[in-house]
Amino acid sequence: MLFLKQAAQLMLEGKITNPKKPRSIRASMPWYDRPILDRLVGLGKTPYTTPAEIATDLHATANRPTEVTSMMRLGQILFTGVLLSPIILAILVFSRYYLEIKPTLQLTHQVRRADRMAEWFADKKNIPLFKQFCLENPTKVFSSVGLRWLIWLPILCRTAEAQNT
Repeated sequence: MLFLKQAAQLMLEGKITNPKKPRSIRASMPWYDRPILDRLVGLGKTPYTTPAEIATDLHATANRPTEVTSMMRLGQILFTGVLLSPIILAILVFSRYYLEIKPTLQLTHQVRRADRMAEWFADKKNIPLFKQFCLENPTKVFSSVGLRWLIWLPILCRTAEAQNT
């Protein structure tokens, strides 16, 4: 029986596994042949003890197709596709959100804030208010965030002057 088990494993898997640890043969086969091979490798209710038992079971399935037909393979692929398609769709949606949509929304928000700031500086009455704020709060103006304001201030003032003229 060991010879038949090893021959089946070698033909279907291409290698012989450890005979002390029985496991199902991993190969594509018709569903009705799986119990026969499981009993051959020692799995199932009662393992085969003689080659005659195997021959009897093989004769019982002799009138069935001997290969995995294209319709069987199509059914397997469709079943796998139905199970995996929601997972793949979720991965694509989340990756698109985090790689494209979220950064675009953040950038849009920053552009709108910059536009509001440019409009605020475009009004000439706000520039003296900003200068007064800078004189009264030098620690806030010269912080890391405030330094960015000082860099943008001349640009915004020129933009405001160009719009008013």
